[in-house]
Amino acid sequence: MRLVKVGLYALLFVSFFSFATIEVTDAKARATFAMAKTGAAYLTITNKGINADVLERVTVASTVAKTVEIHTVLMDGEMMRMQALSEGLSLPPKNTVTMQPGGIHLMLLELVSPLTEGDEIVLTLHFKDAEPKALRVPVVKM
Repeated sequence: MRLVKVGLYALLFVSFFSFATIEVTDAKARATFAMAKTGAAYLTITNKGINADVLERVTVASTVAKTVEIHTVLMDGEMMRMQALSEGLSLPPKNTVTMQPGGIHLMLLELVSPLTEGDEIVLTLHFKDAEPKALRVPVVKM
């Protein structure tokens, strides 16, 4: 009986810590030209947990940009257009979402100054269930 209890507690412990295991890799922001008012950032998010989660919003220091929106690109006839994901970005369990040009990406709106190659910005990802994650994101020429 004691062995069953220990096994049950171990299972609950593992389940609790795999509930919202989010890993973020390959973060980068695209360098902009001097007068740019918007910028873009890309990253890969892997939900290693057993439950779905949602990237609800992203924040950045007010010294970089006024706001950040999660966008996707949709085809409207023969025209590509961006659309904000106002409900956030769904992160299915045991799945990876890769942000890239021409697809899902982060839009930095109302830049305070250009994003210069070699600089670094800090983005904070806010999830529905997982803890927020602050990332140091290098600015690169793409």
